[in-house]
Amino acid sequence: MLSDALMEMSRKAGMTAIVDANNVVLGIFTDGDLRRTLEKKLDFGATRCARDVIQSALHWCRQPGCKAVQLMEQYNINQMLV
Repeated sequence: MLSDALMEMSRKAGMTAIVDANNVVLGIFTDGDLRRTLEKKLDFGATRCARDVIQSALHWCRQPGCKAVQLMEQYNINQMLV
């Protein structure tokens, strides 16, 4: 649920991983996703799922940290799962 993702973000560093029932990463919910959700005036009710509001484009990096930093700069990414 979206409200659960918000609570997790508050406990962590401003983002949380969104996974499916098999713990496969669907994306991350960030403070940017939260701002976009608020701008759209979407309901934060009990039935709204975080996967409905996360960005669908994922960028994967299976290379050394310096390559991850380059990708973050290239795609203007502020947060990344490691």
